[in-house]
Amino acid sequence: MKFFLHDMSKVSVSFLGIALCTLSITSKAFKRCLSTYLKNNNFVTHGDLEALNSSIKEVILKQEKIEEQLSQK
Repeated sequence: MKFFLHDMSKVSVSFLGIALCTLSITSKAFKRCLSTYLKNNNFVTHGDLEALNSSIKEVILKQEKIEEQLSQK
């Protein structure tokens, strides 16, 4: 009985590893397909959002510098 439980735990750990690997591969494939679909249909991509976010931060920093310069005068 002891060996049976030990073997079953090894098998269940193996199945868990296979399931996680399959899930990871499926997730990557889904992300790739979704990214391609969004690019082909002119949706905004993650890179576009990051670029927009960084440009907004730059504008805010410039505005703060201008306001600081005006307050000093």
